[in-house]
Amino acid sequence: MSTLTLFADRLCQTLLHSLWQTLTIVIVVSIVARLVQRRAEIAYAVSMAGLVAAVVCMPVTFVLVSPAFSQLDGINMAGVDTDGEVGGDGAAVRGDRAVLQSGDVVSESPCE
Repeated sequence: MSTLTLFADRLCQTLLHSLWQTLTIVIVVSIVARLVQRRAEIAYAVSMAGLVAAVVCMPVTFVLVSPAFSQLDGINMAGVDTDGEVGGDGAAVRGDRAVLQSGDVVSESPCE
């Protein structure tokens, strides 16, 4: 895979993770803010801490997320090496078909 593709995969994963991370932070901040309604200073501090946490989560997640979501030891989930060759099991899956190393196409669809 190219460097640009790896970067795009990593960025996409980071953005997807940021959705649930930010939602979790919002829920926690909302609960704490309701508990300390009478103390505006504390509610403000909790809200600012939540904002900082949400902003800090993105770069930390980008660093921690695996570089290629679809790869496992050089073979992606479709069974094709990163070089585009057939994986170790002798078959590459494309859509609803399996392509054997011999070039034979085996359909996995019961309708064909």
